Amino acid sequence: MNESNQSELASNAFGLTKSLLKTLVSSANPDDFCRSLVHSVLEGHGAMAAFVCRVDPDGRLQMMGSYGYESERVAKDNRPSIWEPMGITESIRTGQIMVFNGWEDYLIRYPKKGNLAGPGKAFVAVPFAMAGSPAGGLGVAFNRYVTQDEFNQMLWETVSLIGEVYVSPAWFNAVNSTLKSIQSESAHSQVPSLTTRQHQILTYIRQGLTNDQIARTMSFSQSTIKQETMKIFRALGVSNREEAAEAALRLGS
Repeated sequence: MNESNQSELASNAFGLTKSLLKTLVSSANPDDFCRSLVHSVLEGHGAMAAFVCRVDPDGRLQMMGSYGYESERVAKDNRPSIWEPMGITESIRTGQIMVFNGWEDYLIRYPKKGNLAGPGKAFVAVPFAMAGSPAGGLGVAFNRYVTQDEFNQMLWETVSLIGEVYVSPAWFNAVNSTLKSIQSESAHSQVPSLTTRQHQILTYIRQGLTNDQIARTMSFSQSTIKQETMKIFRALGVSNREEAAEAALRLGS
């Protein structure tokens, strides 16, 4: 790779870092994270596939998500020991970014791992750590040869940092909590739209008044109250006064 290309990639470090952060916060799941990494963050740099994994308390790798790999290559029920010799585990154990140009290069180092050969010509393993302990890793396959410093060391360190956040249980707990809160607020906001008159009628229905009693109380005809009551039923998705009263209670009407 010539110096001008290296300079261009280095100058794009901020833009790539920004894309990484956007990918982190917008990914609905780890598969989306990997897809965005390939198509948004490393788009135009030859990225073809990616996977992200974490280290479980029992010292085994758990595949979290992937994009571009065959399913058997990244099966989630295949949990290798962190001590098993292969690129991603060695990278995680040593805390070093590892670059393999050509799968021949990979198999020279790990001759028994021919089944792990993935797409493309190059494979880069990026380790994640938390509080000094191995936390997980990221694997990216490229359709051309790459060098370890090609995308600027700062970028790879940012990739590692964001990956550490992504595999952090605290991150997932926070995201899940936020999603549940949003879903709860959304469900609560979906209160059927009723007129002021219909709200008042619904209040009387909850109190057990008949249409005739409501008509006299509100100085309307019984026919008007009946029509409004049917509109209330349709808005609430109910078929009788008891169900309407229960729905009103749930919705806080």
